[in-house]
Amino acid sequence: GVGVVEAVGEAARARFAKEDLAFSSQVGGLKSVAKVDAKSAVKLPGRFPEVTGAFLAEACAAYRLLASTTAGDVVIHSGGESAVGQCLAQLAALRGVSLVSLVSRSTPSPDDAVELLKNIGATVAAPADYVFDASFRKVMADLGPPSLVLLDASNVDLAAVASVLDASTRGFSAAKAALENAHPADRRDAKLVTTLLETIAHPAAKRVLHDARPGDATLPSFDAFDVRDWLAAADDAQLAETVANVADAAAADHLRVWVEAYTTDTVPRALDLQSAGLYKHAYRQPVWLAKPLDTY
Repeated sequence: GVGVVEAVGEAARARFAKEDLAFSSQVGGLKSVAKVDAKSAVKLPGRFPEVTGAFLAEACAAYRLLASTTAGDVVIHSGGESAVGQCLAQLAALRGVSLVSLVSRSTPSPDDAVELLKNIGATVAAPADYVFDASFRKVMADLGPPSLVLLDASNVDLAAVASVLDASTRGFSAAKAALENAHPADRRDAKLVTTLLETIAHPAAKRVLHDARPGDATLPSFDAFDVRDWLAAADDAQLAETVANVADAAAADHLRVWVEAYTTDTVPRALDLQSAGLYKHAYRQPVWLAKPLDTY
């Protein structure tokens, strides 16, 4: 979350001063006061729009994921409806990169997400199952081979999909048994990954799982990236460059994230649906709650 520095410990006074605007991955944005380790905090430029702090980690993730791309490159991203996906669409457009953004099947209103992604910068936006359509291959042939394939690990049961993919390399019987025993969603995700890699992506294309945490299963030929780990390990120069570029894009109104929240009339239903957790999907304009959640 983002907040204004109220006090600074002696060891951190070379980096922070009272009234600085800072971001920390240790705490969310719902707390009014929090004590954080200075090592987890990043000083933000004065031009940084404070509201952007709500999605700073996702914006930094998108910026780092695109760091190796140049104008004219083609990138495929599965999980386009997410905050990272929205940031990717906008930052890719700013870099002159063609982004093919695929919306997950689990998205409650995929047509809304597709429309949003088209409007904010994606070159192509479509439901994920579109990759199985012959017309998708025609679109990709027109764009050219992608140099980067990104998969949102938070939308996939990596262990289950990896198991299906592994079985497919061990002969027909093993593959058939794995497919029969797998959950339908995992079969579909395994087919999606296979289709992207075997029929769409160039063999030299880089493949990255983002939002993959240490200890998570991985997929063959994919690297793993998690922005929280990157924020903790990045040197000052990398942090400064990333945050400055995100700040510039946000200050120029080129970087936003759309989320769906609930009004006072619908929040009880949302809480009921998710066992006291707000059910949300990240592609509609936010609606601020009129009173604290604990009053419902």
